[in-house]
Amino acid sequence: GLNFVFGHATIRDRFAVISIARFGSDGPEKLLERSAKTAIHELGHTFGLYHDDANLDCVMHFSEKLEDTDRKGQAFCTRCNAVAASTLSRLGT
Repeated sequence: GLNFVFGHATIRDRFAVISIARFGSDGPEKLLERSAKTAIHELGHTFGLYHDDANLDCVMHFSEKLEDTDRKGQAFCTRCNAVAASTLSRLGT
């Protein structure tokens, strides 16, 4: 089970936070990459996205451990991108 989180967001209230406390000491490049992926992932939740269990490369794939974050991509897959674009369009941005 989980004993920590990398970030948290709500779809309803549209807020997101991340923590870099558990990102390890693998150097500044890894810290920046993990931070970016986590921030994009959590913002995705505020855009109405859920975890993408089907696409291992999608940034919305759930990360239980650092290896999961390192393995996934930094961008939304086509489906998640369409949902996010629809949400942003509805919000008038």
